[in-house]
Amino acid sequence: MSTGAVGHIGINKEQSWGVANTTSMYFAAGMSESIATDIDRYEYKEIHASITEQDDLRGLHNVQGTLVLPMFPQTTWHVIKGLMMTQSNYQVTAVDSLWTAIYTSPNGAYSAITPRPAHTIEIYRDVTSSHQYTGSIFTRADIKVEVNQPAIMGVNILGKQSNIASKSVPYYSNDLKPLAFDTCSISISGVGVDLLESFTLSIDNNMIAITALNNSNLIAGVAQSDTQTIRFNGVVDFANLTEYNKFVNQTEQSFSFSMKQIAPNISQIIVDMPRVLYTKFEPKMANRGRIMAEMEGFAKYHAGSATAIRITVYSQNDYGFLILGHPVYGILGSRTLWG
Repeated sequence: MSTGAVGHIGINKEQSWGVANTTSMYFAAGMSESIATDIDRYEYKEIHASITEQDDLRGLHNVQGTLVLPMFPQTTWHVIKGLMMTQSNYQVTAVDSLWTAIYTSPNGAYSAITPRPAHTIEIYRDVTSSHQYTGSIFTRADIKVEVNQPAIMGVNILGKQSNIASKSVPYYSNDLKPLAFDTCSISISGVGVDLLESFTLSIDNNMIAITALNNSNLIAGVAQSDTQTIRFNGVVDFANLTEYNKFVNQTEQSFSFSMKQIAPNISQIIVDMPRVLYTKFEPKMANRGRIMAEMEGFAKYHAGSATAIRITVYSQNDYGFLILGHPVYGILGSRTLWG
């Protein structure tokens, strides 16, 4: 019997889309995964003097699914970098052993074939060998924070191909604990609030698979079908009418949240959205108890900040980036930081 407890998840950036890269793979602790290959079928005999099931042929291979990952510093960095891309909006600095990676709204495509960097993902499911998914693009991430839970990222994957490959020996960094609900703080219009009991941020790159007549049953590329959209939702304590009135008046405001822990070492993620708007704010009396409100909203491009969102990831010493290497700062450990 195979069990998920002894499985593992590996992630590594590819140099070329669809070409497996297993060198210095990062192994992420996971909560669950659902990446799978679906194979289309198509018929070619509609009229054939029989009421039996007609013959058909194998069609396009579709690789997609979701990784659900707790927000350890390195895991967060890999996902956000794959989601937001590397261009002028990316930097890594070393100041007092505190490493910083900054991301803003993408201003173009990573390549002509893929709008974002591609990854090789290794999934070992406790059956001798691993499933290897190449050409994997992070199309969407949902970051969820709620009481008595670690902060969780649900990452949607769109891949090119799946293969069975030799199992790697996983290596886990010494991130001792992920960011969690008790490290989270939220501010609205620059003022700290304690209104939200749960919060989810969704960054959707709106990616679609591109098909072509190219002597292959694999997708030919990935394209962005729409702008990057940023949505959020949460459950709010309905203590007054302040936020409700902002919804009714369609008031634009800033919204930010931070998760930070300082022990054993510093790790932090800060998300700033300088221009957001509520699209839903519904207080409801479900029973005789406390009244809560469900809210939803979205982030818009802010001209003064030149972005719709700014994500900053901090990590200190070997609990994040510092066990990695960088082409500017050199090799700082046994693993490789891709740029």
